[in-house]
Amino acid sequence: MSWLHLLGPVNQFGKHYRLVLADTPELMGEVFRIRHEVYCEELGFEAVNAEGRERDEHDEHSRHLLLRCLRTGAWAGCIRLVLAPGDRPALRLPSERVCATTIDARLYDPASHRREGVAEISRLAVAREFRYRGRDRQEPGAVAQGECRAPTHPRTSPSGCISA
Repeated sequence: MSWLHLLGPVNQFGKHYRLVLADTPELMGEVFRIRHEVYCEELGFEAVNAEGRERDEHDEHSRHLLLRCLRTGAWAGCIRLVLAPGDRPALRLPSERVCATTIDARLYDPASHRREGVAEISRLAVAREFRYRGRDRQEPGAVAQGECRAPTHPRTSPSGCISA
């Protein structure tokens, strides 16, 4: 069997979604809105705020992407690539700060890399309506040990973009 069968999901993705560089104030507003909905309102990882936007000190030196559903035009999610700022070498990446006491320097030592060659993917957020199909609806949260198992039906698209 050829390895090309593995590209099926990739080919399907491109038929239904487009990645868009968030390079305008309007698009950045969508990024911050989606992040607020997911990280603040739904998951409670950050505090809810009246502005309805979730931001942090890493946004100014990051590249942000939005995911658009081609059928509906709705924003399905967002993600960012945090770049190590050359002008602020002391500013650690999010994982370097959060995991500072748990990273085993024998396995990965951030100080051993040139800062301009380091980046981190973070703040992946998928809008609620794109996370689950109707028959999969559940509350967001961590997966408990033993819950991982093969799906009983193919999962090729969420209900938010593709008609069931």
